Parts: sequence; structure tokens; C-alpha cells
Amino acid sequence: MDQKAVLDQLYKLLEAGGGVAIIGGAKPLNYSPEASEKDKIIQGVIKKYLGKERRAGKFIYTHPEESFETYLRRSKFCNFKEHYYKAKFDRTIDQIIAQLFSTSFASKKQLGENAENFKKEAYEKLKKLSQDGKFTEILELSLFTVRK
Repeated sequence: MDQKAVLDQLYKLLEAGGGVAIIGGAKPLNYSPEASEKDKIIQGVIKKYLGKERRAGKFIYTHPEESFETYLRRSKFCNFKEHYYKAKFDRTIDQIIAQLFSTSFASKKQLGENAENFKKEAYEKLKKLSQDGKFTEILELSLFTVRK
């Protein structure tokens, strides 16, 4: 996504006093070295079925050079504010897999005919990690706002 172009278009569309709110940060998977055992298992299953490189739709994912908040600060908008929240979620294995299927990097479309095998393998491996099939996660959310 061309973040600068999107912000420029939003600026043109908004009336004076209008604003933009961007909510993010709730990552379906933690790819950092501190990733949980659950996330490491899921990453392994994804790599087995889709390869080493992280996908984003038809393309290989590349991390943006700059953060969205950097683009917001440099945009024509003013009154940049940032807020951070933590939320605790309890999710079942089925919910975790359903969320993966909703992403651009592990969707049923990406997996094609391997979707059911992916689901079965992910379920079995996660079940070994949590006998009751539930995981408690702390998600970090960010909210960035700007005004015209």
C-alpha cells in the first residue's frame, strides 16, 4: 500500500475539522524471537504448506520501510495522537485456525487443496500444547488519530 498516497487522498476527501483514526497492532501471529510456543507451531505449519517466505495475497510480504505513525506525522494532517491498549483474549483452537484462514498469508485460497490438511495438522499440534484446546493471549492494540 502506498501509505502517503492514501493519506493525501483522505486529506482531500475530509472537510475541515474531520479526522482519521487508524487502529492496528493486533497481530494474528508474533514473528519476533520472543514468539509464544503456539505462534512458533503455527509458523512451522504455515512454512510447511506455503514455504519460508511470508505471503500477502499474491505477493511475498515485505515489511514497510517506515511505520504508519511516521507517515501520519509527516502528512498534511495535524494533532497527531497515539494511544496503546492491551486486551486479554481467550480463544479456542478452532477460533485461532478460523482467524488464520481470514488472513492474506494463510487463507484457504492461499492453501488451496491443502487447506484441510493444514487445518488438521495445526489443530493436532496445538491440541498437544493445550489439552483443553484454549489459549489466553494478550494483544497489543494501537490507535492513531489525526485531524484536518
